[in-house]
Amino acid sequence: MIMKLRTRDLILAAAIVAGAASLVRAQAFTATLLGTVADSGGGVLPGATITITNTGNGQEWTAVADAQGRYTVPLLPPGTYRVSAELQGFKRGVREPIALQVNQQQRADFTLDLGSMTEEVVVTGELPMVQTSTATVGTVVTAKETSELPLNGRNFLQLNLLVPGTLPSTKGTTLQTQGGAINVHGMRESSNFFWLDGIDNTTQAIGQLIVNPPTYSVQEFRVMSPTYSAEFGRTAGAQINVITRSGGNVMHGDAYESFRDSVLDAKNAFDPPGDIPFFRRNQYGFDTGGKVVRDRTFFFVGYEGLRSRQAGTFTAKVPLPEMIDGDFSSLSAPIIDPVTGIAFPGNIIPAVRLNAIGRGLARAYPAPNAPDPNRNYVSNPIDALNDDTVIARVDQQLTHKNRLLVRYNFENIHELQPVNLFGRTTAIPGFGREQGTTRFITAGLGDTHTFSNDLLGEFRFSFNRWALDYLQQDHDTDVASQLGLTGLSRKPVDFGFPLLNLGGVYENLGSATNLPQKGPFDTVSASTTITWVRRDQTLKFGGDYKYFQSDFIFDSAARGSFSFTGRFSGNPLADLLLGYPTIQRVRPGRLAARQSVDDDARAAVRADAADDREAEPPREF
Repeated sequence: MIMKLRTRDLILAAAIVAGAASLVRAQAFTATLLGTVADSGGGVLPGATITITNTGNGQEWTAVADAQGRYTVPLLPPGTYRVSAELQGFKRGVREPIALQVNQQQRADFTLDLGSMTEEVVVTGELPMVQTSTATVGTVVTAKETSELPLNGRNFLQLNLLVPGTLPSTKGTTLQTQGGAINVHGMRESSNFFWLDGIDNTTQAIGQLIVNPPTYSVQEFRVMSPTYSAEFGRTAGAQINVITRSGGNVMHGDAYESFRDSVLDAKNAFDPPGDIPFFRRNQYGFDTGGKVVRDRTFFFVGYEGLRSRQAGTFTAKVPLPEMIDGDFSSLSAPIIDPVTGIAFPGNIIPAVRLNAIGRGLARAYPAPNAPDPNRNYVSNPIDALNDDTVIARVDQQLTHKNRLLVRYNFENIHELQPVNLFGRTTAIPGFGREQGTTRFITAGLGDTHTFSNDLLGEFRFSFNRWALDYLQQDHDTDVASQLGLTGLSRKPVDFGFPLLNLGGVYENLGSATNLPQKGPFDTVSASTTITWVRRDQTLKFGGDYKYFQSDFIFDSAARGSFSFTGRFSGNPLADLLLGYPTIQRVRPGRLAARQSVDDDARAAVRADAADDREAEPPREF
């Protein structure tokens, strides 16, 4: 059941967006340029006009220096700019290029010489990078690094390791198995929060990144930790602030492919003798961006596809074929008859004593194919992964006071693991995990409005979906009906082989009991920020509202779980053939074994304040 938004929630969301000045939550997904304008003698020049031009798309911003010669221009999209300062009676001062990064406060001071405004003095030197107007600690990874550094997997999360204090998550953790995660400054992997163009890209369910954007579509991103402005703070970990590329007046594009193949690889030193396990990975994509209307309407679209086929080497101990028919004569240990308490003659269980269900289950064992008696079965199943990501973005200069951003990003994933790598129950292929074709979505709309030179606002609406569709590999096989097992779930989504535990003597059979799991998890957000520049202060007022909805299905032990320890006959397989489990988990009389549907809906409102004030120089005594 999908719960609907209540009228009260809709009214609350609208009130937050409309009444921006009454709540406080700013979101720094842009940059700020600030500085002073003075003459060659050091005297300030109030009234000087500052013009800021984005050299990529021609968009302009203007400001006027205050009585102390200071200016501040917030909410500038990351990019490269040309900045000029002019005042009647002085030569025009120009600084270029000035690269502004996400959540950066960059100082650009001007010293104007006496002369005609038709004359220009152009300064091309680099600006100081020390930010005295903010206490935020963060590291920016630029477009040059995202597009040119070699990455094994082309995942932008790998570039986070360039940031001091960042480590990859431990293999096998919850988020690492869901597409990757990082630990920043010792915080838990689920404590991070991901933003994409100022839009929430984090599932409220487990704190995971929802959509992994194509690497070439990332213009830059900043990892902020351990301190950041009050406008953040929804979680205790790092804030990963990703900005995607936008179109400009000049058309640009990329096409690429990354290729790997086992014929080019060396053999793993731990693999048994034989051929190198099959591996082929093709990761390819393209993107393009440009103008629809010069200086007004721009677009950017990108696609990335991944096709990976990778075999792994797995070893297991399986019974000899004759054992499946009850013949244990090759074993020296006696096989005890649980009814009489004495050994079966010749260690052979009579055919009439074999349990039909137990024998049917035991036949799922493959025949040995390796000489090692302790690891007599070797397999090389192929993990198949298809991943397609699409991103589309439109930037529109509605008027000289309004800029609009619309972005839609989705990722389709389908994966089949013949051996479940993230919840392994057996090394025998065929009992793995399948991720059905699922679509992860993040979409948003943002408007930046200039009320006046010192009063600006940002308004954002967004939706994200973390899809979930994990199934047991053999979900299309009704094993219970075929063998006569009763008391198990009769829902088709729960079909498959039960989990059999053979006490470590032989390899287990069956898929994980935590399958299936199905979502989705949806989040709807509305947020606003009002920025007021007041002399040497930048005050931010705003608020955000989030509505989280989940429709989670989790059928635990739906196919049953049976443990055979040899308690009755002295051998776990013999116990299975005789039909004597030591422990069993079934739910007789229920349509769904421990079926749990979690219809969860909740809303959250956040409020805080930010007052950025430039640090004063030290005073001398």
